[in-house]
Amino acid sequence: MQPQITVLVVIDPSQKNHPALERALLLANRTSDNATAKMVFIVTPFKQPLQQSPTVLCTSEWLKENIHDPLVGTHVEYSVTLGWGSSSNDIIVQAAKELNAALTIAPYYEQQSGNMFSDEKWKLLRESENPVLMASRPSENHSGRMLCTVKIQDEDYAERNQRVLDVASKFSDHFELETHVVNAYEDSMEYPDRSKIASMYSVPNDRIYVKQGEPQDIICDVANDIDADLILISSHRRKGLKGALRGNMIEKIIQRLDRDILMI
Repeated sequence: MQPQITVLVVIDPSQKNHPALERALLLANRTSDNATAKMVFIVTPFKQPLQQSPTVLCTSEWLKENIHDPLVGTHVEYSVTLGWGSSSNDIIVQAAKELNAALTIAPYYEQQSGNMFSDEKWKLLRESENPVLMASRPSENHSGRMLCTVKIQDEDYAERNQRVLDVASKFSDHFELETHVVNAYEDSMEYPDRSKIASMYSVPNDRIYVKQGEPQDIICDVANDIDADLILISSHRRKGLKGALRGNMIEKIIQRLDRDILMI
């Protein structure tokens, strides 16, 4: 049996819909027979200055109906805790650290400004020490396909490529997700080594997509073509002033995709 992994799931009680909760329940139902997972549901509000949605009170009845009952019969144990403070990011990051969480699942909601992520969400992505899955899609759109974005042709990306590999291997085994890999390149003189990708990620050739073009265009096109459920994107880990800066390419990808993004 594989070692147990802990997943931190964020529920925003100020919202009517809970995509992070829906994603967690989907993963719970996909947990393989030889794997176990523990989910900790943390109830804490995100700041939503542009739009106020109807409040959902997380009463004991609500928790039973929306968390306890759906998890009955799965390989998942769970607990619920309340997070409260001046910064939801600090609460989430600290909780993930104390729990040694392998994954944080947080909700994101479309902003009226047109930006998919608020500054607060970007801060969470930059400061979190563990992978963060930003969930938005409704449960009925779940396909079980995970698209890994890599850049094999560039040695400067070796550490990030390895991170993608490590996370993809862990979650594909635990939650029985089908792994696909995309590698964009702009210069034909730097054509990526398909055999290296196949060897590293242990995926068949028909799940490897090596295409020439702008990375954000290729990644979005492939994600839509295969109906990817999750897109794994690795970025530089930044803190302080740099942590407040958004990655231009990553932001373009996120804004164009109506799919769950797993940042590592």
